Amino acid sequence: MSKNGASVVVLAIGCVVSACGNVDQKKFDPVYRAGKALEIEVNATGGASARSNELAKQFQTEVSALSGRARGTRETQALQAYAEAGDAYEFFIRFRSLDFDSVKGRIWLRGTNLDVASRFKFPVETKDGEKFVDSGDAMKILLEVAQRKLTEGNQIVNG
Repeated sequence: MSKNGASVVVLAIGCVVSACGNVDQKKFDPVYRAGKALEIEVNATGGASARSNELAKQFQTEVSALSGRARGTRETQALQAYAEAGDAYEFFIRFRSLDFDSVKGRIWLRGTNLDVASRFKFPVETKDGEKFVDSGDAMKILLEVAQRKLTEGNQIVNG
């Protein structure tokens, strides 16, 4: 291989490593802190507090603030994981409030709740043409996804 050909290969490898390289932790620090606060609050209250809702909105705001600012594959993956965690936490808190209105532990699925059930693959039951999900199953699935995606984002950011 010629000297110029070797230089091109080294340059190409450098570009790939740079694109997949480190995450700017300082850029992601507000998201990390908001996610950690939300995680602690939900673990302490089960998502039943007004503070849980406020912290979920703050987390979503911090994630949105990074939209379009992610550089490289790892930052994009971290941002995607955080966005998915934010959605799951938001739906968990919403379904948690619906649980108080459920009949015999069922949440009737209509409109956007039916979309959430489909997206998160809830075990949906049908009775008399109405679709519903067991509230415990729905909340368990949403919380597991939220925690897994938050952890995934944190691991990408922290290396």
